[in-house]
Amino acid sequence: QGSIAMGMVSFPSWEAQCKTFITWTLIAPTRRYLVTSVLLSNLTDVARICAQNVQYQAKCTDFVNETVSFVSTYLVDLVLLDLMEAATTAIRNTRVEMIQFGQTSADDPVELYRYRVLEDPFGGNEFAFFSWMYLIEWTLGLREVVSFQGDVGTMAILTEYTAPLQQQVDGAQTPVNYSIYMRSAVWYITLAMIAVTSLLLLYVFASHGQIEVSNLLELQRVGAIVWVGRPLLFLRGLTAIDLLSTAILELAFDGYMSTFRVGHPPWYKTVLAANEVT
Repeated sequence: QGSIAMGMVSFPSWEAQCKTFITWTLIAPTRRYLVTSVLLSNLTDVARICAQNVQYQAKCTDFVNETVSFVSTYLVDLVLLDLMEAATTAIRNTRVEMIQFGQTSADDPVELYRYRVLEDPFGGNEFAFFSWMYLIEWTLGLREVVSFQGDVGTMAILTEYTAPLQQQVDGAQTPVNYSIYMRSAVWYITLAMIAVTSLLLLYVFASHGQIEVSNLLELQRVGAIVWVGRPLLFLRGLTAIDLLSTAILELAFDGYMSTFRVGHPPWYKTVLAANEVT
């Protein structure tokens, strides 16, 4: 453990491993973070605020002064005051804390230090600027708040920054997903036509067969358009074309080795698929 005057050590983390040396908590403020933190923290003394950033005090002073100048020039709005107060009150009600183990000097015992965000026990708001940066990352899902519950009390602890996992879409999944969607659409169309055909047969039985038989041949042309719709019928036609133009690859075993061979679909499947095209 090191002196707490050197800065904040890493928060509890899902990814970091326990180490024998000190690692500092990470924060990577963007322009949006800086502007939002300046607005919400209501800065009063930039020098005292950046004095808490021991290792980068000069750089902190530069970018905070530039941000304050930008906010005071372009974002002065009295309507925001009520929103800022409401946001501060809502965060305080969550009782979120930052914790770390540390020492005031090398000879002192290690203690657990707790800081409840946005609630300075000395009445100042010097750390509110940095607190809002952590809270913004929490809002964006880059940090978590974990509740530690014990026999004496409960602590809601802010965790370390977790970088978002970004992955490219697997192109190999596209044909599979396409096939699943197309099959689901064809299933819907088939079930809808079975339902329409069932109602038609009930009507034929109810009328004792006194119908115009030639109208039954229009079920596929008229009934499908009315009860299913042209877009889905067009989709069914595309699936039929894909089926007719795709060869069947089968795994064959001759008793000694396994090989792939191109199979031929039964004639009735070809006829049914051709009927779906029209």
